[in-house]
Amino acid sequence: MRLIFITLLLIGCMSCKESSEPLDTYSWMLGRYQRVGDQPDQETYERWYPTIDGKLQGYGWTLHHGDTVFYEEMLINSYKSGQMYLEVKGVNETPTVFEIIESSHQEFTAVNLDNEFPTHINYFKSGDTLKASISNTDSRLEFDFIRED
Repeated sequence: MRLIFITLLLIGCMSCKESSEPLDTYSWMLGRYQRVGDQPDQETYERWYPTIDGKLQGYGWTLHHGDTVFYEEMLINSYKSGQMYLEVKGVNETPTVFEIIESSHQEFTAVNLDNEFPTHINYFKSGDTLKASISNTDSRLEFDFIRED
């Protein structure tokens, strides 16, 4: 009986460590950001929060004259294999999953070559600025967000 309890406790601890990996690895993204260099009469925001189970949940939206004209939800998580991914909802009819293929101290690149645009998403942090770029072979858009909190 004692052996069963210890085994279950160890399994629980291992699964907690696995599920908190996104939060541990990408905590540099946490916070509230506003885009700089936005178009006139437009404001774009991103928010990144930890979830109870150790993932990172992101929200992005654009306001034009106070009305929401764009909204997306993002989630950074890991498969049981340990492979990290970024899931984006709200842009397409179904969620789009990008595998994170490169990651360092304050940067990552996620790729989905089957998606028309973007095929690549890159985030990195420079001081209080969160920089993002989305691209495919033909075009690239860049976004700079200043930390609000």
